Amino acid sequence: MLATGALLWGARASAFVGRTRDWRALGEDVRSEMRWAWRQYRERAWGKDQIKPLSGGFESFPLKDHHLGLSLIEALDTLWIMGLDEEFRDRVEWVKANLDLDVDGDVSVFETSIRLVGGLLSAWRACGDRVLLAKARDLADRLLPSFAASPIGIPHRYINLKTGAIRGRETNPAETGPYIPEFGFLSRATGDDRYRAAAKRALVSMFDRRSRIGLLADRIDAITGEWKSRRATIGPPSDSYYEYL
Repeated sequence: MLATGALLWGARASAFVGRTRDWRALGEDVRSEMRWAWRQYRERAWGKDQIKPLSGGFESFPLKDHHLGLSLIEALDTLWIMGLDEEFRDRVEWVKANLDLDVDGDVSVFETSIRLVGGLLSAWRACGDRVLLAKARDLADRLLPSFAASPIGIPHRYINLKTGAIRGRETNPAETGPYIPEFGFLSRATGDDRYRAAAKRALVSMFDRRSRIGLLADRIDAITGEWKSRRATIGPPSDSYYEYL
């Protein structure tokens, strides 16, 4: 049976290898799909955070009633990787002309870091436009008070971009540890170590509070470091902590 199975597998593998795929045509098909999706966003939700694919409407995120161009910023590096240079330049110009971060509204520190700070830094790394780096730094500066407010360096969940007011003292691993790539890269790009240091302190502070068998609970007090749950999981709301480690 084993010999027969091996022969069958070998025959199928040979047949698969023998088939040819037009990878260039497949790549062009993917690029055309991206152009189509982006054109819908351009026509229906330009500068808005998220387009609703069924209705063609839009919604704001992470602010409740103000748009920061989330989808536009997140897609910049993808456009660049795909070689969609005209679309990339068009979106960079929108960011330079329209992205105003001095907004009186609460954002998720976690979502804003991984999606907006990360998106701006990726775009800067792609094209070298210093305005993008400056905006990433401005945004990170607005997030830092959420880390500084804690004696153990664990950030609160939400912060007001304009006033710096924080809330969400009870937080979780996923919103505590995943800042090292963005904040670390920002420190390298600017020579300012505050960003990396804040991210590293939050990550280590959580790690140092693991149980005797190496587990983290899914809720913690950002000020005292006291666990507020006895549930441990690698899924939400802990998943991103492990991913970023």
